[in-house]
Order: sequence, then structure tokens, then C-alpha cells
Amino acid sequence: MNKVNKNDIFRILGLTPLTKLSEEWVTSVFDSNFVDAEDIDEEVFQDTDHSTLVDALKSLLPCLDLWIENESEECLWVCLTENDISLKAIVVFLAHLIIVGHKKSADVSQKELGILAGRTYCKLSQVQGSWSYFIFQLEVFQKTIDYLKQFIVLGSSKSTKRKRKSLTPAKGKRSSKSRHKQKSTDTSIEDFDGSLDADSRDEDNELAPQEIASLRKNLHALLVDVVAFLEKFSLRQAVSMAYYSVEIITPLTRHETETFDGNFDSSVSRSRQSIPALAYKCLQALCGQHHGHVRSIINSVFKHLMPNLIMLVDMKPVQTVTKQITVTQDHAATFVCILIKQCGDKALENVRTLIQHMCVEVTDRAEYRTRVTQTIVHITKEMPNESYSKLVRWFHKLSRNTQPSNRCFAVEISSALLALPERTMTDDVSVDLLPYTSHSALLGLILDKCTDVAASVRARGISCLTPCFGSRDEGIAGILREIVTPQVTATGRPNQPRLIKTPGATRGQDTVTIADETSQRSEVTIAQQTIEGASTVDRSAEGGTRPKDTPMHHVNLTPGVNLNLTNSKGVFSMLRSRLNDSKQNVRKAAVQALEAAVRFEMPNFTKENLDSLTKHYRDPVLSVRKQVFQSLKDLLMDNPKDTFLQSNWLLAALPLVMDRETTVSEKCMDTLEEVLIRNIVAYQRSKSDRHQLAWDLLHIIALPENVDKRRYLQKACRHWSRQGKIKSALMQALKTHIGTCNNAAGWMLLAEVAPAAPEITHGFLLEYWQNEGSQEKCYETMNRVLTVMKYVAKHMSTQERDILITDLNDRLMKFESPPDLISVSISTLSKLCSEQAKALKKSSLETEWSWQLLTTCDKYLSSVVLEGHDGVVNDEDKVVSHLFTLGEVVQLFPGKVPKRVNLLVQSMIAAPCITSPPASQPHNTIHTDQLSQGEQDSRDSQGSSQQASQPLTQFRGCVMSNRIRAFAFVTLGKLCLQNEDLAKKCIAALARELEISKDPAIRNNVVIIMSDLCVRYTTTANAYISNIASCLKDPSQLVRKQTLTVITRLLQEDYIKWKGALFYRFISTLLDTCDEIKAFAEFCLLHMLIQRNPNMFFQHFVECLFHFNDYKKHTIYNKFTQSNKDREMFSLNGEKNKEKRMTLYKFLLENMTDNHRFQLKTKLTQEILGETVDDILPINDETKDVLKDALAILSCKEIKLTSLRKLTNEKVAGDSEEMAEAVAATAKKTIMTKVLKNDVVENIVPVVISLKHKLEEKRSPLQKDLLLYLRELMKDYKKEVKEVLSADRRLATEIEFDLRKLSEEEEQGQNKRNTPVVLPASPTVRPGRSPRPGFQSPQHNVGASPGPHVSPRTPALKSASRLTPARPVGSPKTPALKTAVASPRPSTSKGTPPVVRIGPDRNTPARRTPLATIAVLNSMRHTPSAGDAVVKNTPNKPTEETKEAGSPKSGKTPSKNIRSRRAISTPSAYHINITFDEEANMTFLPPSPIAETSSDHLLFDSDASM
Repeated sequence: MNKVNKNDIFRILGLTPLTKLSEEWVTSVFDSNFVDAEDIDEEVFQDTDHSTLVDALKSLLPCLDLWIENESEECLWVCLTENDISLKAIVVFLAHLIIVGHKKSADVSQKELGILAGRTYCKLSQVQGSWSYFIFQLEVFQKTIDYLKQFIVLGSSKSTKRKRKSLTPAKGKRSSKSRHKQKSTDTSIEDFDGSLDADSRDEDNELAPQEIASLRKNLHALLVDVVAFLEKFSLRQAVSMAYYSVEIITPLTRHETETFDGNFDSSVSRSRQSIPALAYKCLQALCGQHHGHVRSIINSVFKHLMPNLIMLVDMKPVQTVTKQITVTQDHAATFVCILIKQCGDKALENVRTLIQHMCVEVTDRAEYRTRVTQTIVHITKEMPNESYSKLVRWFHKLSRNTQPSNRCFAVEISSALLALPERTMTDDVSVDLLPYTSHSALLGLILDKCTDVAASVRARGISCLTPCFGSRDEGIAGILREIVTPQVTATGRPNQPRLIKTPGATRGQDTVTIADETSQRSEVTIAQQTIEGASTVDRSAEGGTRPKDTPMHHVNLTPGVNLNLTNSKGVFSMLRSRLNDSKQNVRKAAVQALEAAVRFEMPNFTKENLDSLTKHYRDPVLSVRKQVFQSLKDLLMDNPKDTFLQSNWLLAALPLVMDRETTVSEKCMDTLEEVLIRNIVAYQRSKSDRHQLAWDLLHIIALPENVDKRRYLQKACRHWSRQGKIKSALMQALKTHIGTCNNAAGWMLLAEVAPAAPEITHGFLLEYWQNEGSQEKCYETMNRVLTVMKYVAKHMSTQERDILITDLNDRLMKFESPPDLISVSISTLSKLCSEQAKALKKSSLETEWSWQLLTTCDKYLSSVVLEGHDGVVNDEDKVVSHLFTLGEVVQLFPGKVPKRVNLLVQSMIAAPCITSPPASQPHNTIHTDQLSQGEQDSRDSQGSSQQASQPLTQFRGCVMSNRIRAFAFVTLGKLCLQNEDLAKKCIAALARELEISKDPAIRNNVVIIMSDLCVRYTTTANAYISNIASCLKDPSQLVRKQTLTVITRLLQEDYIKWKGALFYRFISTLLDTCDEIKAFAEFCLLHMLIQRNPNMFFQHFVECLFHFNDYKKHTIYNKFTQSNKDREMFSLNGEKNKEKRMTLYKFLLENMTDNHRFQLKTKLTQEILGETVDDILPINDETKDVLKDALAILSCKEIKLTSLRKLTNEKVAGDSEEMAEAVAATAKKTIMTKVLKNDVVENIVPVVISLKHKLEEKRSPLQKDLLLYLRELMKDYKKEVKEVLSADRRLATEIEFDLRKLSEEEEQGQNKRNTPVVLPASPTVRPGRSPRPGFQSPQHNVGASPGPHVSPRTPALKSASRLTPARPVGSPKTPALKTAVASPRPSTSKGTPPVVRIGPDRNTPARRTPLATIAVLNSMRHTPSAGDAVVKNTPNKPTEETKEAGSPKSGKTPSKNIRSRRAISTPSAYHINITFDEEANMTFLPPSPIAETSSDHLLFDSDASM
């Protein structure tokens, strides 16, 4: 170390004009806190030029460095004083130079001199004893560090060089558009450093680049000196300056971040370090122990680093997050971790508060949330277990915040923390925080949010749950396995469920009677219990009906689902229910989660999960369909040998070939090609799992029941053919599989590919036909062989075709083939003959074979019908074969039909029926094999009971079985399609057969025939549509579904219209006992028919009320004719069918537009309620159900507009997109609400009031239904209804009284249903006297059941329940009991005493009557005046029973404590202002914005300091 030379500093100071400063001025400036330091006598600097001062200050700096490092006892201040150098003068002189450099009018030289003076002052203050000699002054130091703001003003050192305005005046006149564009491009970089005022910008533009570079160099040196100052000098006694320094220095951390590599321990000289590095060193020094106030200074540092951590520019988010912003965030996060290591426990509390603010203030955009989440996780790694546990506990509180964005972020944070290794339990963590250290607490939070009320939170929760199923962490996998798998004890019985059956998850059910469980549920219920070995607590003794508590028992997984689910289905049932969510992002997330769940359980996965996943391949949203398809494909590729998975993949993938979205269908085609076509190789090479998978899938498609799958495959094959993807190599590979274990699947694929394939070499086909054709027992395979033969016929030689024609003709002439094979054989034979005729140029070859078959069929059927054979058919299969062959040939050659064939077929239909054929004769035709076993038994058991009075009864030569008659009808239908005259003669008989036939196969075939006749002869067949529609109520499930199918097809193609009762019969299928038919009917209505007629539901709705209630006296509605049998069959009238009618009404309403709902409400009011008022509709037994239905419809929630209901259910949107939707919906709601209010006031309320008078006049029981509607009307439009009623106070009072009485009766009815049956006690009545009319003995009234909030543990209430039987609900003489006098009904005469009511008031919870009250009432019975005294409690003087519950000031009984209808997982806390309080101490960061306890509505951490 160099030795200090006192003379050097004396010489340097002598170069400055210190001696010219007057002592008085120095003293005055010093005493005035340097306010007047700028005003100095001009004579002071007359003899001293600028360069001399600059050189003097630069020379003084190294001298001061020596004095700073001096360890001798010699003191600089003593030496200066001894040489008559005033210390105050030095400070004032430097202050003057510093302040002058800050002036706006200062030039570059003055600025540089001011910066040098500031550097000198920093070093001067570091000399030992500066504080004692008053060298350090807050005002001077403040002005010194203010120079650091110039970094922001001057901009980046790498920015484009600026020129003087005066040099380029012409370029200053740019258009406003170009200036705006230039400004927007500079925002992402320059504005990140801080906002600049206009003056600073102008001043900066006036500087030359050389001047800017010089200033930046001096400022950098000043920053280095400030770092040294803060590391050496203590601001313990000037803490406000420490806070101010933090405020000035923190923005520098965002300046030129690209020059800082993030290495805080760099050994590079400080003069070469970047600005952010020096700024962080300043902040680190300020947080040192020598400054004191460590906690508060760290708090201030974190406050000013918040924009860095949450990536804000000027406290606002930017459109594009640049690399500079992310680098700045990384630097800040690393610095926070350094402070944790440096300051230890003193920083942890502030770190938690910082993280809490980051969670709450993060911008709700994906890129922001992701980056901030990563930053928080990075910081938490450095936190000890106790602080980490407190933070996780706070995350649980955040997950119950009112803002969906906060709940979403809590879920994302939990998911990110789950990716970290689970922390090891340590002794330093308190018992109440111990559960939060484990992953189970985080997983419980995520599960809880999967059923949140906000769709964005639900989707986020499910999305975060998905990676948990695929986690490699054994701890997480173990937790999930415990949740979804029931534990089995050594005895073989399932142990206590690991996951509760979600009590209270079904909204509206009182299964949990602990008061306001939602507000009381805290994070302790989820996280304070470990997954393994958690003890269960029986709370039934505390008045609740909840089952035993188990780990995560408050995670509500299955809202609206059966509460009796086993614990192994809890999570899965929740995910399956989310598949039906109204929001597409939730459904997509649920699909991904179920995919992960199935993979998690492999190989023994829950098949119900896969079934649910597969069913959503028809989701209306494109993204969901794509996700279902992709998920199933991924599962299949991972588990190619799972047969159940193979079937489900085909079930979902193949229909997407015909998807309405081109992208989906093309994706499906490509995937099928990848999985099937590309994996078909020669049999000898098919060894891999992928090769085997392709054939496994083809085997499934080849099964007889998978006809639809083969149709989809055929469409895919045509698509591949157009693209040239079906090549000869595929055909060659398929040939090698013929005759092997893949024979059936190989022929199936050949049959589907053949129509679209290029030329197929047919040698293998002929060889197979010759070798296996006569021996093949599988008709399905033979069918496919013949199909391939048909398509390769044109490529055969004449000799080969001749051999096949002869062979096929011989087979057909034997009439031994089943119907399926007959059809394809005739088609193939026709093709072969046609090609042969073309080749030989002999047209007669095309028809020769047909005449031979027709003649043979004619002869055989004639022998069966005319010759009789003792009235019994010996070979039923042969008869069926002849009939079916006849029908097939007739379709190809209608002109060659023998004359008597028509009569023969009709005679077989008219013949009487016999018993079922022998068991040896199989029923394997396409017309009977689709019947269920019960239907077969019903059909076959008819026997001789079939009526002989069939149509066409002139033919009775032989007795036919139902099977023969079923095929005869099919043949007759084919004949009718070719002969219009025959069709006109037979159609009436066919319609009659639908009514009288007891065989479902016959009815099924007749329905199909009549639908074909509707297409061919529309005018003729339209008259019999009602007969077809009657089959919608057929006993056979097959016939009902077939009828639905044909009617839908005819409606789609406009062959029939919605005339008569067709619409009402069609929608009545929604009530079918078969779930499959109900679902199919709904699909037809919503996805096929309503697309063609969007007004269909609205147009028929009003008439539905008259039709379903069978009211036919209206002048307009329900005027169509129908038979008495059909009326009875489709009847829905009467009270017993009310629920069924309401089901149909609600279905129609749910699928209407808001415009239709609005019009329908007015239409119902005018055409039903209004006509009742006008006596067009009488009030009698015939119309009461119509009017009751109309009032019930007007009262139901389905008729309310969707836009209004949507905002009610979910008031706050989650992300920015939902927020935009919410804003638009709110604006729409405002407009629609005004229109609705006007409609209510002008059109609805007047009609309702008039109807009320009308019903009262008639003393109709419909008054209650009207009151229910009026109550719903009051809920939505209370103000408007009151305005209308204000003109008639008496009417308003009546309505209020009636509504109150209705509520009382409903409440008592509910209480009675919830109260166990108690034997009534004998009433105590004095001999010779009976109880007064209108007042029952207390023994008859005090048995009202307690409300749900009354604890049965109270002894007095138990006694009351034993003594008091319940009064029958709805008693006209004794109104509901009250605790106060009810105002008499306005119509009551003045002499009638008021009704005394003892019991709960309408606004108080129901309670049992205390015994003391019973005693008073017993005495009151004999003394009426005493009774009056008992009930004279004015509203302003509450009784003793209500003092605790009511407010003395309000004078009203408190409103009933009804549980809110929000979702269990929706938070109840309120989100108050969480920004930093500018009016309070600016240096402090307010603590957590979320409450520590669930009952506390304050949003601040209890353990954080202010």
C-alpha cells in the first residue's frame, strides 16, 4: 500500500477556489441543507477555468483512495483543519458542482464536472471519520446518486447514434404515422429501461454521440464508486437514504442486460463490469448487516424488483416477450436466491411475501404464467422446509381466491412443484406445517380444482393432473395408486377407502349438515393428513351425517354424480363427468387426462375409462375429436396387443373417415394407412407387433356384426385409390395370407379394396374357388370371394368366365345357399354374364340364366302353395331360398317375371301361420337374426293363434310359418318396387299387417318395404305415414329403432313432411325404455333433422301441450285425426305422465335459440294464459293439465335465456379469451334484460294478474301453480312486478301473503319429509270443550320437524320432538306455525281475530318449539287475552328467541342461513387491493394478498411485517 502524502491533497485543494468562498455563505448553505448551494458568487471562478477544476478533481480521486485505505492513526480531517482548510467549504463546494450539473441548462462540461464532484464526494465520505466530522450529508449524497438516472436517459450504448436536430432539420418533418411506427418498434427495448419525459428525450437528442459516450463513461465510474461506498460506509443512521438508493439503483438492473452474463461472483475488475452487475452489487451491499434494517431493506429491494420478476415494462405487460425481458427475469431470480443464502432467516419472510405478490400480479397469459412459474420454482429450491411449507399452505388459500386467474396460477404452481423431488421431513418443521412438505398436499390442491366453478380453472386442474399420471416419481405414483386403487387387507376385504365418496359434491343435497362447510373448509382438511396411515375421525357424533374423514376428503371429484361411488372410481368418475362438460377446453383436458389414466393403469386398466373416451369421437368441437383420435392412437401404439383397446380404436377411428371436417377425415385416412396398409407385408415377413396389430384390426373389422366398420373402410379404400396408394405390391402381399390364419381378414380387405384397386391378378382367386369353394363353410368368406370375383370378371378370359358362370348357376339352382350368399351370387353371376356377352358379342347371354331361375322358382312356389303337401311345408329353408332368389332376380330383370308370381307371393303372405319350425332349421337370415331372444320366443310362440283373417285371403292352400311369411313380404316389396299397380293394391294390406302382425320380423320388414315405397311412389305411400309412425311404440326394440331410422331418412330427403301427429310421435321416442333408442332419437333430432328445419321445435311447441294432454276442443291446435289405438298408445295425459311431458318440454327448450325462447314465453302467455282469461279456454278438468303444464314451463329454468343463465352460473371469466366473451355477454345481457323487462311489464304481468283473479273466482286448485310461476317471476323481475302492483296495494298485499304462505307450506312439507315418524300424543282437551276453531292444541302443533341447522343434541328439542306430532301439511284451517303474529289476509273480516302462529318465521331457521312456550300456549287456550299478550311482539322488539339471531337495530328477523349455491371449490374470500400503497411507507412491500385463514377476508399474511 502506498504511503499517504498529506502535501499532495493540500496542493490539489489549493488549485480549487475554496479560499474564495465566504465563510458566511458556506455556513448558510450548510445550515439550509444545501438549498442555496447553486447561488454562488461569480467572482469565485474568475481565476479558475473549467479544465483546471477537472484536473484537480481527477487528481484528488487517487489521493482519497490512499486515505480510504490508510490504517495509521493520522486523520485526514485533523490535517485539513490544522492547515485552515474548512471541511464545510469542501462539502459545500462539491455540492455546488453536483447541483449545477443537474440543471437543465447545464452543458456537457458542467455535467461531467458534476459527476466528478459526485465521485469525489463518495470517496471523501468513505474516509474514516467522515460521519463524525459531518462530511456525509444526505442531501449531497442524494444529488450524487441522482446522476445514475442519466443511464436511462442516455439509453443503451449499442443504440443507434443520434444526431443533432440542427444538422438535419428537413428530416424532422415526418408523418405522424411513421413517428408512431418508430415509437412502437422502440418500445420493446428502450421503454423497458423506464419511462422518459419529453424534456429528457429532447435533451438527449441534442447531444452528440461522442458526448454521450463520455457521459456514460463518467457515469459508469460513478456507479463503481457508489458500489464501493455502499460496501464500506454504513447507512444504519440514514435508513431513508438506503431506501432511496434502492429506488434509484433497481432500474439499472434492467439496463443493458445483454452485457451481463448472470455471473454474480465474477472476478473481473469492477471498472470492466456491466451496469446490471454493478447495480446488483449495490443492492447486495445495501442488504448487508452493516447497514442494519436488513428485513425492511430487503422488502424494499423486492418491491422494486417485482417488474423484473413478473416481466413488466413500465408496469405493463408487452405483446411480445423479448429475450432481454427473460434474461432480466433470470438475473433477478438468481439475485433473490443469493440474498436467501446471504441473509438467511431475515430474508425468508420477505421472499414468501414476494412470491405471493408474484402469484397474484402475474399477467394472465400463457407465456407470462409459464415463465413466472419457473422463476418461483427456482426460488423455492433455496427455501428451507419450514418456509416452503408455509408457502404451500398459502397456495391452498390462493386456490380458493375469488379470481379464477389466481386459482389457475395456484394449480400451475402446484404442478410445477410436483416436478421437484419430494422434500425430506426434518425436525425444524412444526407439526401443523409438516403435511405441506409432502407432494400429497400439492396433488390434493390440483384434484380439488378439477371441479372448480370456472371452466378455465377446471381445464387447468385437469391438465395439471395429466402429467401426474405419467410421473416417474415413485412418491406421486404411489399417491395416485392409493387414490384410484382400493387397499385390500389380509382378510380380503377392502380397507377404509383412501378417497372419500365426495359428500356434498352433489349440489342441492343436504347430505352434509355441518353448518356452512364450504366456508369452514381449510387447507388443513386436504394437506394435514398424509396419504399413508392417516387416521379417520367419525364426526357423526357432532351432528353431521358425513362419513369418516380420510385423506383428501374435501377434494370434490364427482359433482352431480352418484355419491355411492367406490373409492377406486372417485378420480376416474370425475374425469368421465368432465368429458361431458359444456366447455370444450375442459373436455379436451379430460380426454388427455383419461388417456394418461389408462396408461397409468396398464395393463389392467379400467375399461369404463376407455369406453368413455371412445364415446366422444363424435364431439361437436373439432379439437376434442382430434384429441380423442390422437389419444386412442397413442394408447394403441403403446399397447398393440390389447384386444379391447383395438376394438375401441376402430370404433372411434373408422367413423371419422366421414367426418364433416376435412382435416379430421384426412388425418384419419392417413392414420389408417399408417396402421393398416403400410403394415401389410408378405405372410413370411409378418413377425413384428405392428404387423400383427394390422391383422388383429382387420380380423375385428371382418366380424359379421361389424358391417358399419367395413363401410367406413371401403370409403377409405376409395380415397387411397384416388391418391394412388393402393398398389400392386399390396395385392401381392394379401395373396400370401390367403389360406392362412389370416384368410378371413385377407378376403375381407380384398373385397373392400377390389372396387378401387387396379387390375388384380385372378389366378389365386380361381385356384381358391376350385379348391375351397365347395368346402368353405363360412358364408362370410364366400361372400367376399364372390365380391372379389365380381370386380375381376372383366379381367378374366372367356373360358374362365364360362367355368364360373356354370358353377354359380349350378349352385343357385340347388337353392341351398343362405340369403346373404344368394344376393352376392346373383350379382356376381350377372356381372360375369354381362362381361361374357360383351366378349362374345352375344346379348342373349345376359338374360338366359335369369329366365331359368325365375321359372324354377315359379314352379317350386306353385307346388308349395297349390299342391299343399297336407298343409305343411317340409323344407322351410328351401322355400326361403326360392323366395329370396326370386326377389333378387326380379330387381335385375323385372320384365321377365312370370304372371302368376305376384299371386303366389301374396298367397304365401295370406296363408295362416303355423308353429315355429323345428329346431334343426336355423334362423340365420338377415331378416330374423337381428331379433333379441325374447322377440324370437314371442314370434315363434304365436302358433295357430294367429288370426286367419289376413289380407288376400283367397289363397289358403298351405300353412306358412312366420319365417316364410317374413321373407315373402320382402319379396313382395321387391315386386312392388317394379310394379306400381301391384304397389297400389298391396300397400293397404302392408299397413294393416303393421297393426295385426305379432311377429317382430314381419313388422320390421314391412316398415322397410313401406319406406322404400315412399321413395318410389311418394304420393301413394304418404297416406300411410301414420301407420309407419305407430311402430315407434312397437314392443320390439328392433322395430322401433328401424322405424326411427327410416323416418329420419325420409324426412332428410324430403319424401315426407312434419304433418299430422308425426312430430309428436317422433319426439315421444325420447321417453323410450331403451337407452340406446333414446340416444339415437336425440341424435337424429339434434344432428340431422333440426339442421334442415331450425324452427321445428318452436313451431310445434305450443301444440305439444294440447296434443300430449289430449285436448281436442281448441280451434287451432291438435285438430288432426288419429285412431283410438294410436291415441292410447302415444297418450301422455294425466297427472301420472306429468314428469314425462316435462322431460319432453325441457328437451325442446334446451335446444331452442334465445330468440325462440323469448317468443315462446310471450306465445304461451297469450295463447294459453290469455285465452284462459278471455274464456276461450275454459277452466275445467280437460284444460287443467294444459294450463298447469304452461305454468310449469314458464317457471322452469330451461325457458330462461341462455346468455342470462350463463353469466349467473359463471360470473367471472378465467383467461383473456373468456374475459372477452364475458364482456360481450354482459353487453348482450344488458340489452336483452331491458327488452325482457319491458315484455314482463307490458305483456306478462297483466295477464298473470287477470288469471289470478279468474282462478280465485273459480276456486281452482291451479292457484298454487300460478303462485309458483309468480314467485319465479318475482325472483328475476321483482322491481318491475312491484311497479305494476303498486297501483293496487290490496292486490300486492294478497300476493305477498300468498307467496309467504306457499313458502311456509313447502318448508313444512320438507321438514316433515326429513323428520322421522313419531307416534302422536293424545291431545289434552278439557272435558266438555273442544279446541277453538282455527287454533290447535299445542300437542298437535309442536311436532314440526326441525330445520337442517338445528342440532339434535339439544335436550329440550329432543323432548319437544317426542311430545309433538306433526300437523298434516297443507291443512286449510290451521296455517303454518309462526313465532309472531301474521298479518291477517286482507279479505278477513274485522271481527275475526288474527291467526296465532307458533314456530319459525319465514326468515328464520326452522326450530322445535321450546317446552316453556308449550306451557304458555296451554294456558293461553283458556285465556284468549293471554294469548294476545303472548304474540304482541312488534318488529322493533324482538323476542328472546330471536335476540341472538336478529339485529336490534334492524328490527327484522335475520335471513335464513341457506348454503350458497356456488361450487364447493369456489372460494369465498374477497380480493381487495393488493397493490403497493403509495400513501404509506414507500419503502415497504405489503405482505401476502391472500388471507392466512380461510375465515379471514383480509388479504395479508399474518406473519409478514409492514
